[in-house]
Amino acid sequence: MPVALVTAGHNRMGQGVARCLIEMGWHVVLAGSESTEMDEIVKELGGGASVSIKTLECTALEDCKRIAAEVAKEHGGIDGLVNLGSGQRRLGIPRAEFVASKPAEWQKIIDGNLRAVMNSCYAALPFMIEAKKGGTIVNMTANKGL
Repeated sequence: MPVALVTAGHNRMGQGVARCLIEMGWHVVLAGSESTEMDEIVKELGGGASVSIKTLECTALEDCKRIAAEVAKEHGGIDGLVNLGSGQRRLGIPRAEFVASKPAEWQKIIDGNLRAVMNSCYAALPFMIEAKKGGTIVNMTANKGL
């Protein structure tokens, strides 16, 4: 059974991605910062052997490396990585005209949508390369917030 690591798995996009992958026969590891929400998603997906969760802060490279290593060890590798970016609402950033926004808010958006993706790819790719069977990486975000 192929294994997919889905970052920001604590949101509804994560739930949708997990549902699609499970229907196609994948085991999904939802990784995110909010384990309570992921527990609810696992229940809604029916639980079972096709989905598991890990608590992860994607903006921390060492945390991404730790989770990738755990997933690879527990499941025999990583076949797919789905990075789900963070919207403004999830990051606690109010909607405002650009000229009214603050540089600290930009940094949160950059960290949640670029640094997190780069960290996750950097952490998971060695396991995909080592397996010598290819792999898939999908990066996406939503402009309405998550």
